[in-house]
Amino acid sequence: MSNDEALENQVQRALEGSLTDRISLTMCAADIPEEHRQEVFSMFLESLRDTDAVFESDAEQRAPSAVLALVFLNGIGRCSSYVKKNNAVSEALMKDWEVVARWTRRLCDNFESVVNPFPGALINYEEWYSSIVLVLALVLRDLECAHRMWSVPDARHAMCRIWLFDAPESVSQYNWLIVDMLKMLAMNEVQHGADFTAELVKESGFGEEKAMHIIMTRMINATRAGDIQTMSDIAFIILYLTSSRYETIRSVALKKKAIPYLTKTFVKIVDPQKFSRNEPLPDFLHDFLLRFENITGMEGGYPYILQALRHGFLQGVVHCGALLDKLHRDAIEALQRIIGNVLTKYLVYYPYLLGVLDAIQVINIKDLEQYIDQTELGPHWALFEETLLARTIVKSLYVQSDQSDLSISKCFHCGKVDSKKNLQKCGGCKNVHYCSRGCQKSHWNNGGHRLVCKNTPERLRGWSRHDQRYRDFLTRLEVRRHIKGLHQLAVTKYGVEPTPNGSSLNYGCSIDYTTVPPTLGVFRLEEVAHLRDPQFTEGNDMLVEQLIEAKDDRKNFIQAHLPAGLSSTIQIKCGKLGMHIEGIFERESEATQYVTGLGMSSRTSGVDGDGVPLQHLFDLVDNVMNELSSGNTRVGVHYRWNADDSYEDRGGGHVTVVEELDAIVKALNF
Repeated sequence: MSNDEALENQVQRALEGSLTDRISLTMCAADIPEEHRQEVFSMFLESLRDTDAVFESDAEQRAPSAVLALVFLNGIGRCSSYVKKNNAVSEALMKDWEVVARWTRRLCDNFESVVNPFPGALINYEEWYSSIVLVLALVLRDLECAHRMWSVPDARHAMCRIWLFDAPESVSQYNWLIVDMLKMLAMNEVQHGADFTAELVKESGFGEEKAMHIIMTRMINATRAGDIQTMSDIAFIILYLTSSRYETIRSVALKKKAIPYLTKTFVKIVDPQKFSRNEPLPDFLHDFLLRFENITGMEGGYPYILQALRHGFLQGVVHCGALLDKLHRDAIEALQRIIGNVLTKYLVYYPYLLGVLDAIQVINIKDLEQYIDQTELGPHWALFEETLLARTIVKSLYVQSDQSDLSISKCFHCGKVDSKKNLQKCGGCKNVHYCSRGCQKSHWNNGGHRLVCKNTPERLRGWSRHDQRYRDFLTRLEVRRHIKGLHQLAVTKYGVEPTPNGSSLNYGCSIDYTTVPPTLGVFRLEEVAHLRDPQFTEGNDMLVEQLIEAKDDRKNFIQAHLPAGLSSTIQIKCGKLGMHIEGIFERESEATQYVTGLGMSSRTSGVDGDGVPLQHLFDLVDNVMNELSSGNTRVGVHYRWNADDSYEDRGGGHVTVVEELDAIVKALNF
């Protein structure tokens, strides 16, 4: 008797009611002759319904019923090839899908251990895991079927339970089924405006911390092994968790270093030495580019971008230029926004500026010429590099100014001025310095710092006063540069009289750093009485009162909106931080004389609320920029951010642009 004849006879006996033959057929379900597939599949479903009824009615038969159910689930899962092609088989599955899903949930919820998956049943872990994964994977037919199948709560619950279990070594290939199912579930949720992450983590039974620990451990192991495919699969899941609408899940993911490992995966995928142009790009790459701004912005912005930069993100962005013909249009647009907006707008923060300067040192100019300059990314990179150069000049000017010294060298209790390295920082809020333990103790016990320190929000602990002073310095420069355009706005908007030289402005100025270039505007003091600054928990009412009372004194105020995640921080500068027209520099007259009449600025100007460029002045930043020697500090259209010897024949010496502009600023002695 041939094998085909033997299989035919076995099918007939099974259809006639032989349980032994039914069980045997589950192991060769994929090879059932086409003419018998529909009836054999229906037979598996019938047997599963029978076990379901026994399980519900007879407690003593639950363990044996679970054994049989697992066998038939395995058989149903092995029929996937013709479930996708045979409409009758597909409809039979949908009719009994609730029974199938109920059994997957039972098996998951009764899981005891790898040694004993179902109490009292002779089931090994490989059988338990394989059967559940194979039958759940039937949702992978198409998105419409997935929506119908995932709408059954038991199926979703089983998926949420099984995804964090380790696949047995013998069926490790099923890991990709888990990933594909999660992708399908994610796409289904996105299509219907839902967020499955809370359900995925909560119903796993592990909790946020344990769930993220498991998935990050898998990512770490894959990274150490250099397995790009596995890294990409796991990174896709981590990306969705990091994008969660639920703060607890998102925060745990970020705390577990999700951003560094997502970035490492991104950098490996786009490495020109590793990717094959004949292979499709992983789904993770497109999603990472689309979600980067979101995942780094929801918890406070630039600190998470800094994490990405420290793990090669900027290099990865450059290498993406080689993949534009393979990236989806929305991913290319996201890449343009990352370069021209996200990476650029945060240059208002001092620590971020330093991080970008570190990151750009590893960028090879040949890569920029090959992957960026001749592509649609070129103009966005040019804007980023121009802004970086201007802010680096501002940094050098700031470091040489008196504001820099004052910001970091004063005891918060007695006022003693000293070098920062000789002062001690509060170990709680990390925001104030002391010259001695005695001053720290006195300020804690009697100076009110105990209450302030304990009430400082976590996101503001370690807040850099250096950062704040640099930003104030930058803002004064920006407003001074656009003062003519701002005054014209005030004349148009309020009909104010021209302000004589040397006088204070009779309106406030605003600058919005969340846009690139910054958006500037004017306001009357009465318009800001309702505003509150979330950076300050005390004294804000007094700040607003001072602002309103000062209008008769014609003080000058700047309202700065900062990029900080999905919201803007509003800061009203008053008192000593008010900006007089000449009060930009410590030595006002020298600075004003130095820049007067030297020419027109070639830098991109700020814009008004309608996006129209504002009239602007030639300023000290322009002067420093013009003093740079292009022979030493440029290679083609790019600045030399590192001293790469490979450009000796093209650019002359090995002075970096940062080194040269620092020297220029020191020579100004302003």
